[in-house]
Parts: sequence; C-alpha cells; structure tokens
Amino acid sequence: KHGIPVDAKPKANYSIDENLFHTSYESGMLEDAMVGPDESMFKMSTSPKDAPEQSDTVLIEFAKGIPVKITNTTDGTVKTDPLELFLYCNEIAGKHGIGHIDIVE
Repeated sequence: KHGIPVDAKPKANYSIDENLFHTSYESGMLEDAMVGPDESMFKMSTSPKDAPEQSDTVLIEFAKGIPVKITNTTDGTVKTDPLELFLYCNEIAGKHGIGHIDIVE
C-alpha cells in the first residue's frame, strides 16, 4: 500500500526481524536445535562453503576510536560516509561468510 518492502512468506512458520545489523528468524521449526536453517534464510552472508577462495584485504582508519574510512586494497574500493562504510563492512564480511551463524535461544 505504501511502497514499503516486506519480506513475508505466507506459509513460513517463523518470524523475520531484519535491520542494518542483521536478519534474525525465530519460532516454529527453528526452535528445534536438531533442525538447521534453510540456506535461503542467510540474506546478509554467504555460506563459508560457498565463499570465495580469494581473500580481500581491507584497511580501516579510525579517528578518536570511530571508523572514518575503509579501503579495500584488493579492488581499490574506498568508503568514508559513515552509513556507506558500515554497509560495506557488512557486504565484504558477508561475501566471505563472516557473520553466518545459527543459534537457538
């Protein structure tokens, strides 16, 4: 109705919470520690088994303890805007399977 994207799956027996930091799923089948997540649930990270063999090297510059610049020395990408820097960190880490976790509370 208002053009806000909603990632809802009508037949899913779990709920989805997504923000800039993470995507989490809970309830339903996921409450059973013996049932693993479906790989399609990992939207922000690649499975480590599917991650590239080639690494990326990044340099992060800080000013007074706050990151102010990231430079990917592998491909030359540079980010200085705080939001773009944060999103790029998520992107490059997720590309290499960092942050790909499965936990049951």
